[in-house]
Amino acid sequence: MHKFVDIWDEAIKVSPEIYRHEYQEREARVRKFEAGDYHPGAIRSANERWDGQPHRFFIVKTGEQSFVGSKILSDIVTKHGSPGFFCSKISSEMILGRLEYFQTSQEGVEVFYTEMEKRGIEAVLASLKASATAEIHYPFVQLVGADKVEINTPGNGWHIDEHRAHLLGLGEIYLRRLSACFLNNLNTRNLVVYDPACSTGQFLFELKQAHPGIYTIGQDISADMIRFAEGKADELHVGDSLHPKPAEKSVDLIFFRFLNAEVVSRSKALDLFRSVMRCLKDGGYAVLFGHTPVLLNRSELLGEGCRVHSCVATVEDGSVVQFYVIQKEGEHREQA
Repeated sequence: MHKFVDIWDEAIKVSPEIYRHEYQEREARVRKFEAGDYHPGAIRSANERWDGQPHRFFIVKTGEQSFVGSKILSDIVTKHGSPGFFCSKISSEMILGRLEYFQTSQEGVEVFYTEMEKRGIEAVLASLKASATAEIHYPFVQLVGADKVEINTPGNGWHIDEHRAHLLGLGEIYLRRLSACFLNNLNTRNLVVYDPACSTGQFLFELKQAHPGIYTIGQDISADMIRFAEGKADELHVGDSLHPKPAEKSVDLIFFRFLNAEVVSRSKALDLFRSVMRCLKDGGYAVLFGHTPVLLNRSELLGEGCRVHSCVATVEDGSVVQFYVIQKEGEHREQA
């Protein structure tokens, strides 16, 4: 029987010393970047245990080049007490250098990279923002407990209360804005929008506030979540997204906000994607993002017969996030 490990439960176990270490690491990295204290050409390495923070490492692919970075403690955690350590944003001080190798072992993972000058790091971020094919990829997941399993959602979903709902909302403020902006590119009149893991319903509610012409459908495995979402979507359903409620090819746009680390396992993510995509009309769009790393990558999405329009988006503060915009092959939806 598969063991579920809840992110909220795991967060309680983290010692204050670990948070202090992460805070110090963030301050040191920011100072290093601001001072330009780099040694171009020097080979460096960084490592994490599987039960540490291996999901902090990300790879930036721009053209034929690959660079490696390491997340730092997020303000969402330090200012508001959100569980975990990181958010979805990537900024310049997180980029370590040009990727050389990564090595895994029973204990964990180590990445090897060549340091670059500050100007080169800034160029990497600029290239990431400018290219439709550039991608941020997270190759490693955290494995916790004696069984070394991924953190994911319990079988009946997360327990939710007002405090948790508030924290969940804080983690996606800028992602909701990006999503509303994306809809500016579409003809939204009678556009059917489906969120197969709608959580508290705040995402669909704010999306409809920005675009009143859309019809919103929310579904969540948690009955508690759906009770929180009452009145925030045109249609709500309780149920596992392996069995989506909308009819086949009945939806114009799907937002995947749950195919992410600490929400589902890597092995389940593709199964969920395939199940939900059956609801999408030919030519319809899907968007994948989340507070934690997206578990699918561009190659997998192309392999599923999707057209990948872009993989990242730029936030108002200049940081970059995973934001996959894909289209199901077939007749194209009318543009705005």
